[in-house]
Amino acid sequence: YMTLDAATRRNLELTETLRRRAVEGSLLGVLDSTVTSMGGRLLRRWIAHPLLDL
Repeated sequence: YMTLDAATRRNLELTETLRRRAVEGSLLGVLDSTVTSMGGRLLRRWIAHPLLDL
């Protein structure tokens, strides 16, 4: 996994926006069309800890 510290995740707005601290407008908000809460948690984990190589 790629290591991203908290400041990097915040500045890239991966899971919440800087101004409103809301999911809407972040990368997670754009990509999240999951149906279940478990799927949403898994997507959040994948965004927070991206793979180095596919």
